[in-house]
Amino acid sequence: MSFKIKIFHEFNNDLEKIWKNFETESSNYCFQSYYWLKNWYLNLENKKKIEIFNVLVYDDDRLISILPLSIENNKGIKFLKWQGGDRSDYMCGLFSKNILLKKTDFFYLWKLIKKDISSFDIVYFEKQPKFIENLINPFVSYFKVFKDSFSSSVILEDTFEVFQKKNLKKKFIDDTKRRLNNLNKNGKIKFNIYNNLDKNKQKKITQEILNQKTLRVKDLKLKNIFDQKSQDFYLNFDNSNFNNGYLHISSLELNGELISLHWGVVYKKIFYHLMPSISKSEYMKYSPGRILLQYLIKWSIDNNIKKLDFTIGDEQYKKDWSNRNEFLFSYLESNTIFYLLNYFLLYIKIILKNFLKRFAILKKTYRLISRILR
Repeated sequence: MSFKIKIFHEFNNDLEKIWKNFETESSNYCFQSYYWLKNWYLNLENKKKIEIFNVLVYDDDRLISILPLSIENNKGIKFLKWQGGDRSDYMCGLFSKNILLKKTDFFYLWKLIKKDISSFDIVYFEKQPKFIENLINPFVSYFKVFKDSFSSSVILEDTFEVFQKKNLKKKFIDDTKRRLNNLNKNGKIKFNIYNNLDKNKQKKITQEILNQKTLRVKDLKLKNIFDQKSQDFYLNFDNSNFNNGYLHISSLELNGELISLHWGVVYKKIFYHLMPSISKSEYMKYSPGRILLQYLIKWSIDNNIKKLDFTIGDEQYKKDWSNRNEFLFSYLESNTIFYLLNYFLLYIKIILKNFLKRFAILKKTYRLISRILR
């Protein structure tokens, strides 16, 4: 292969045209769509500390990959990272579907990238999936990586009845039915999907979801990660610019009261279950979030969605529904000798984090915190 690299340091019109054309046919997740990453960057609080490197990789004149990288300056140390931060559950590049990078080609390419970027101290790639759709991720398969976190998903069947029979325990099915019946006894249940919302209504419902998330965090006296800039990512999400997918907001309503809400997206036949919330009410004991999720799975099957992706986290409610589990991986590399101590401290932190997750006594707390902060 004869590699050439072109780097864009911003999200401009020229890059947008190239990226969106490539994105349509590439292997990638919603988190690597042009609009998702542009929206992430526009709503960053610390833009001045982050430098964008959108790396376009060509084999001769054919675009084969887009690697959305960035350098983040943290206390004087420059980290080379994937773009997306807390808004992206999977971090990786976009690759041509028919590309297969050999190990020697990959490391030659990696050498070119490091030479062109150069001004960083430590490589820290987080939340990397082993596969990008059905394509093996070379940044996981060829690097020496560490288990980082966990993701789960639901591979869907042709009908909900078939899916239920194949994947759900009878006790869980019966318990869900009982909870739904108890909700029905309290009044009229309605499942809502908010299509074609005007921007004001979209913001109003999204704000309600964020308020519920913030309230839950406050009740548990945990750190609130939904600061204003983080909220702006969701509040300002422009569905008209989200190519190859669309925003999907839904709710479960009882007697006109919203008791559960969800903010997610559908992208390339995958439903991304991203931000569920439950209102603080007397109906929490009936697990309205579970009922809403059941409606969402039925809706996905009826609309020919191939997979519902819970993304990052191993919360119990995901285990009840999921039939596919995968690890995500991180990668560390020191680029200078001046920050070797910081490199080793970060290395130890990753190892320690994974070690602690193995203890059952800490697992419940870890899941609880993950669920609330999700």
